[in-house]
Amino acid sequence: MASKFSFDNAAFHFARTDGPRGFLWKFLLAYILLGAVLNILNFGLQFVLFGGINGLQDSLISGNASFAMIGIYYLFAMVAGVSFWAVFESQVQRRYVRDEGFSLQLGADELRIVGVALLWILFFIAGYVVSILAVMGLMMPVSQLMGSSAGFAGLWMFAVFAAISCVWIWVTVKLSAASALTIRDRKVKFIDSWAATEGRFWPLFGAYLALSLFFFIAYLILAAVFFGLVLGGGLNFSDPTAIAALMTPQGIGLYVWSGPAALAAKTDPRGGGAINIADEFS
Repeated sequence: MASKFSFDNAAFHFARTDGPRGFLWKFLLAYILLGAVLNILNFGLQFVLFGGINGLQDSLISGNASFAMIGIYYLFAMVAGVSFWAVFESQVQRRYVRDEGFSLQLGADELRIVGVALLWILFFIAGYVVSILAVMGLMMPVSQLMGSSAGFAGLWMFAVFAAISCVWIWVTVKLSAASALTIRDRKVKFIDSWAATEGRFWPLFGAYLALSLFFFIAYLILAAVFFGLVLGGGLNFSDPTAIAALMTPQGIGLYVWSGPAALAAKTDPRGGGAINIADEFS
C-alpha cells in the first residue's frame, strides 16, 4: 500500500492501493450495463421528442424545437449524467478511501457527491464569467494603446490566455480532492480540498498530467481500432459490443483518474485520513 503522498504514488494509486478484491470487474460490468440503459433511454427520449438523433439535430439547427422540448431533453441529460457520475465516483472513492467493496446504490454518499457536482458546475460558471471579464479588462486597454501593432496584440493575447489557463489549472487541481474528502468525512466538502492539497500542487499536477498523456495516447489507439472496425463494416454503434467497447475505457478512466485525489484525502496533513500522518511524513 502506498502510504506517502508523492508524484508516483498519486499517479499509480489505482494499482498500489489495498482493498477488497474483484472490485474493478464488478465496477466495470455495472458501468457498462447502466451506461447502456441510459443510452437506450436517451435515444428513446430523442425519438419521442424529435423523431431520433437526426431529428434532434435538424430541430436545433432550424429552430423548430420548442423550448419545452429542448428543456425536457437537456434536463434529462443533465440529471442522468450527474447521477451516473455520482454513483460511480462514490463507488470508486469508497473503494479507495474506506476500503469498501462494490455495492451499487443511490444513497447518502451519492447525494453528497451530487452536491459536489453542483458546486463544480457553479464553480465553472463563475470561473467562466470571471475569465471573460479578466480577458476584457486586460485586452481592451492594450488594444487601444497598441492598436497599430498586430504582432504585439497577438503576443499579449496569448500571454493573457496562457495566464488565465494556468490559474484555472491551479485552482482545479487544488479543489480536486473534494469528492474524496466528501466520501471520507460523510459530509459535502469542497473548499476543504484547498487545505488538504496544501503543498501538494506539483505532485498532483504531475500525476494528472501523466495520466492525461497516457489516456490521450490510449484513446487515440482505441479510437483508431474502433472506427476502423466500424468503417470496415464489422461493427456498428448499436451493437452491444460497440457499447461495451466505448464504455469500458471510460470506466477504467474514472477508476484510475480518481486515485490521486483519494491519496490526497487519505494523507490529509490536517489528519482525518486513513493513513497515519506519522507514516506520511516519516
